[in-house]
Amino acid sequence: MRTFIFFIFGILFLSFASNAQKHYLSEIDSLNKELAYVNDTLKVKVLDQLVRKYFSVNENAKMYSSLNELERLSHALSSYEGQFKANFYQGMIAFNIEWQPSKALRHLHRALKIGEKYKINDPKTYSSIYNNLGLIYKNLEQFDSAAYCYQKVIQINENNGLAKNNVVIYLNMARMHHAIGNIVLTLKYAKKCLDLAVKEGDDLSQFIGHKTMAEFLVYIRSLDVARDYAKRARSLCLSIYGKDHSNMAAVSSILSKIEFYSGNHENALLYAKQGEKILVKIYGNIHPKLAGTFIVIGHNYSELNQYDSAKYYYQKAFKCTNSIQEENNLTRLMALQALAKCYASTNDHKNAIKYFNLALNVKGLQAEARSTGYSDMAKYFFKKGEFTKSLKAYQQAININLSLPLDTEYKDPPVELLSTSYRGLLLMQWKAEVHEHLYSQSKEREYLIKAATEYQICDSIINTFRNNYQNTKDLLNYNQSVVKVYNGGVRVSQKLYDMSGDRKYKQMAFLFAEKEKANLLYRSISLQNALRYSFLPDSVLAYEETLKGQITFCLSRINANRNDDSIRQNYEERLLTLERNHEKFLREIEDLFPRYYKLKYGNEFLPLHEIQKKLAENVVVEYVLTEESIYIFLIRSNNSQIIKLERPGDLDQRIEDMRLSILSKQYQEYNDVAHSLYKILFEPLEPYLNKEDHIVIVPDGKLWYLNFDLLLKSEGTGKPFYALDYLINDYTISYANSANHLFINDDLPTITRSSNKCLAFSYSSDSAATSSMDFLVLRDFTHDLPGTREEIRSISKLFPGKYYFGSLASEANFKRESQHYSILHLALHGEVSDADPLYSKLKFSPADNDSTEDGYLNIYEIYNMNLNSELAVLSACNTGYGRLEKGEGLMSLGRAFQYAGVNSLLLSNWGVPDEVAPALMYDFYRYLKQGMKKSEALRNAKLNYLKTAGIHKSAPFYWGSFVVIGDASPMEIEGGRSRNWIFALISICFFASVLWTSTFRLTERPL
Repeated sequence: MRTFIFFIFGILFLSFASNAQKHYLSEIDSLNKELAYVNDTLKVKVLDQLVRKYFSVNENAKMYSSLNELERLSHALSSYEGQFKANFYQGMIAFNIEWQPSKALRHLHRALKIGEKYKINDPKTYSSIYNNLGLIYKNLEQFDSAAYCYQKVIQINENNGLAKNNVVIYLNMARMHHAIGNIVLTLKYAKKCLDLAVKEGDDLSQFIGHKTMAEFLVYIRSLDVARDYAKRARSLCLSIYGKDHSNMAAVSSILSKIEFYSGNHENALLYAKQGEKILVKIYGNIHPKLAGTFIVIGHNYSELNQYDSAKYYYQKAFKCTNSIQEENNLTRLMALQALAKCYASTNDHKNAIKYFNLALNVKGLQAEARSTGYSDMAKYFFKKGEFTKSLKAYQQAININLSLPLDTEYKDPPVELLSTSYRGLLLMQWKAEVHEHLYSQSKEREYLIKAATEYQICDSIINTFRNNYQNTKDLLNYNQSVVKVYNGGVRVSQKLYDMSGDRKYKQMAFLFAEKEKANLLYRSISLQNALRYSFLPDSVLAYEETLKGQITFCLSRINANRNDDSIRQNYEERLLTLERNHEKFLREIEDLFPRYYKLKYGNEFLPLHEIQKKLAENVVVEYVLTEESIYIFLIRSNNSQIIKLERPGDLDQRIEDMRLSILSKQYQEYNDVAHSLYKILFEPLEPYLNKEDHIVIVPDGKLWYLNFDLLLKSEGTGKPFYALDYLINDYTISYANSANHLFINDDLPTITRSSNKCLAFSYSSDSAATSSMDFLVLRDFTHDLPGTREEIRSISKLFPGKYYFGSLASEANFKRESQHYSILHLALHGEVSDADPLYSKLKFSPADNDSTEDGYLNIYEIYNMNLNSELAVLSACNTGYGRLEKGEGLMSLGRAFQYAGVNSLLLSNWGVPDEVAPALMYDFYRYLKQGMKKSEALRNAKLNYLKTAGIHKSAPFYWGSFVVIGDASPMEIEGGRSRNWIFALISICFFASVLWTSTFRLTERPL
């Protein structure tokens, strides 16, 4: 069916192609006619145009013929302009078609010399020369030279009215920064490319802009958005170039990657084969330009377990690389490594080792590529259970990474040498896993200690990497390894603690558990706090970012040139100077801006005993989920336990089943799964807990989707929903990203807030004033919400503040007012985007005559806000729900408010019924005003609802969605307990004065 749909789509798609090349072909016909009767001097100019046109439409044979004639005539006539152009075309063809970078460089530099010597005025050609030079240097990883050439192009274009052509240059600069590893600059230039393309408005510019955005959105795995851009680029490309142009192959390649990363390998294969068909038509069956496409096709066949087809395409890719002159060829290495892995997957040991060794012997490889070859072989031995061979191969990979001889004896290298790239972390993590397996085989404690040491080295690498020299390319992969590192650290530390009883291993296990939780969010909040409360000048921040960017670049160049002493030493000298400057900068910051320095660089994770000192009456229950086990850290102020449980293979499915049973209000399914999850996750903790404990749950993995207060302590078959044995009956529960997150703001200066008032917004549709009120709806994006207006009216009776209704409840008013209030209450529509969390949003009421805001508050907008609120109540659908990211938790709307500066959140984990929310919210605020903790106030509001809901509205779907995350402590509410105490004090004083007066009078009464 999919193939049929693609076939029909292809027919419709190709129907546009009949006119696509008419413009080019008609111009070529005119030029050929002109060539027949003009003199030789004019022929040079006509041939110049013909070569360019033939190149554009991939008519290679005619292009070469015209170029040869151009070169012959130019020398015969001593036409320096013709020679200038001929060398330019020869360089462009050598690089783009023949794939001979050295030959291309010779011709392009010769063109520049001719142009400079004879003062040829041709800015378009100079711009193209420098652009092609930039592309060549980028492919040769000579990024300084590439950057210089691209800047020359921009300068030439801007000085000669050719700024429109910078669309292509921004694309190339984005690709260069991606190759360096700087995703921030990659996306910056991709966006500049698109913005300029849209401004110019013509199809060609817009094609380049949309293709660029699609290409780089793939790298950050924003796949749905990338798909939209790619399909628009494909449509534009068809109308400009026709169906058989190399640009169509490039767009097909992007679409293939999108489908590959989405897991749609059949679709990915169809797109890749469309690209193959075009490229074969242009370049023939075997050509370097086809190697990458053949590898992609092979990867898709491998994912579909069609290994014979995969091998066929990997072999074709390898043949394509044999015509490449340069020894240092990563495509050749990729083809050989893919073949080795393919044979390994089919248990063909002989051929697997053969191709692993061939890959290692590819000449001219840089250190990182050779290191990858050894680590691939190590993984293969690991899967076969040959752990000693695996350990040796990993050590060889590390030695290559550090420029050491291959057979250097085992030694843990210094962190500063390993932390220069993502690979250093991976290699140490993999070594630790091998030592764990060697321990399992031999039960020799020494292997476990080595693994613990290696996980600690990994932790140091992570800290160095994150705090100092971030290579943003690696951050996309980093969290996957971080989770494995910290899970492994917990696993090994707990075993060593059980063996020895040494508390240092318990402390170590807890720190590993903490660092696995929302680490990037923790550091982001630390940075935001540093910026918010230290008043650091923008120029100082810019200087620090520039220094770190230069350090990152030098590190990438050192790693890329381990085999070239002269280049490596040059970058090492530059790095030494930059690091000295950075150290000097940090010393000066510590002296001049001590608050910034402390908040940003001194906010380290608190160890277990420090957390215990801060807990008071709270009990932290922190979960760590590994593949085979559940680790629970139960922490009180005076004691702590590590509880290890076996993880059921269907745990994730049970959590999903519980959520589905709640949403569908399925009584028996909910009863069964809620009790089974209680038995697995909470019953083992009961001996260590007291009723009425305030428990702070720190979830891990899919546990973020679980509302613990809805677990059932006993099966309640036959009882109505309101009478079930919910965990909420015994405990007050809140949630935290980690134990350290609870205290992240402890060292901040006192925040000045606006009298602890509440800022609240309700949602109204355009027709709200005249339509009837329907309370039986969810707060999704499809209905008016009369309940939101009832909700904030009731809250306004309890709390002073600003309460917005109707068209005044707009996004613009929220942005203007939000940073001045202690409580933010948003009773709105909510929408979650799993595909791209940055586009999850809250929907405000439509505003009258607002041209600045669209009414949708997206997550990416919230990240850029500066909120000083103690509490944000997001009373909309799914504000606590989102895509789960390993090591970070849920990418929800609530997380964005944390990032923006909110201490605690009340969020919903599914759709909020508009009829129920007002009563729950009123009770929550009523109890909050009485001085209860936020979590206690929410618990009492839920229990109160259950008492009055009746049999039809007591299912957990109606009342169980809301949770408190973050600081759950009470709030000092103006008009709350403080006002009551003042009133009581005045009353006491009044009655005391009356009593004193009465007594005084009695003493003076005559006998």
